[in-house]
Amino acid sequence: MPVLVTPENWCIADSTPIFQLLDGRLPNPKLCDDLCFPADCVISVIVFFLCFSSYPPGLVGSLSAICEEYFDEWIPRLAIHARWNFEASGKQAARRLTAMAGIPTDSAQHQQAADMLRSWGGRAARAIGVSSVRQRAAADEEMLRVFGCLDEQLGQSHEFGPFIFGQEATSLDFVVGGALKAHFLYDAAPSSAFSAFAHLPAYCARLEQPATGAGEEAAPARHSSSGNVGCLPPFVAFILREMRGAFTCFAEGNGRALAAKAKFFKAHVYGEEVSYLARPYVEKSHRMLLQHLTLREARDARTAAAVVGADRSGDDLLEGVLKRFGLQKRYGIAARRAESIARTRQARKAGGEGHLSQLSSHL
Repeated sequence: MPVLVTPENWCIADSTPIFQLLDGRLPNPKLCDDLCFPADCVISVIVFFLCFSSYPPGLVGSLSAICEEYFDEWIPRLAIHARWNFEASGKQAARRLTAMAGIPTDSAQHQQAADMLRSWGGRAARAIGVSSVRQRAAADEEMLRVFGCLDEQLGQSHEFGPFIFGQEATSLDFVVGGALKAHFLYDAAPSSAFSAFAHLPAYCARLEQPATGAGEEAAPARHSSSGNVGCLPPFVAFILREMRGAFTCFAEGNGRALAAKAKFFKAHVYGEEVSYLARPYVEKSHRMLLQHLTLREARDARTAAAVVGADRSGDDLLEGVLKRFGLQKRYGIAARRAESIARTRQARKAGGEGHLSQLSSHL
């Protein structure tokens, strides 16, 4: 779990709010030439990338943020499946985690802890809907389908560049690369299946190298400048198509369950009704994303207004892409405006309650 401590001494966890904070504070980070990063320090490389390449301006940054939600809130179920639904992966993970906790392998505590971890893994698989035979098979297929598409695009780096959106990494690369390094290229079960994906290990290695060309403009191999699906990198178009299916059914069901204060809900996923544990952070993260897109829209509009001859705004381009992929309802202008109105009302209500509280304390 990444953690960032700000100059105000705020402690922020999870990649999404970290990326969004840095994007807001460093909207054009390549101009920050006075930033210094200590050599031979892994964390300095991570911070370097976060500061220099998280969300590029315009359509690419917005799509990177949207696709990131899919990998943050949907793909983890594949990681749980790959780690805890296979005996070899479960044993491997239990050994590693107990070793990290400093429990001797020849002690009774070790076996007890390993059994506890595997039991937790089974419960987690049920909670996120990957326990039935059909869902396990669908998870296997989805895992290979998603990362196989990425590997195929990376194999054409001469045309599409070495990263997802082209020549420079974005937030999406670090979320995807993190999942690969932490789970899919490491755990026993998926690593054997992923051996056919020759380009993924080198891709992860590139994400650990310091960015080059600081101070220069990004030069992605193929960026969408017209909202035309054909201009999007193949992997991005693939993920947007994937998002409108099972993930949207899950996310919308989760939102309805939370509104009804239900602990569990069912969604129709891969041909059957699947039970899920309602997760508040999925909805919270989505609201954060809509707020982030709204702020980007305003910032990009100001930038476009300052450019002589600027034509279509980034928001127009984004709306066109969302419409083409059937994602307008979840991420479009109407959804962002509704979130802004709800946030304003909530702030006013909180402010009013605060005044009432202050008044009552004086009475």
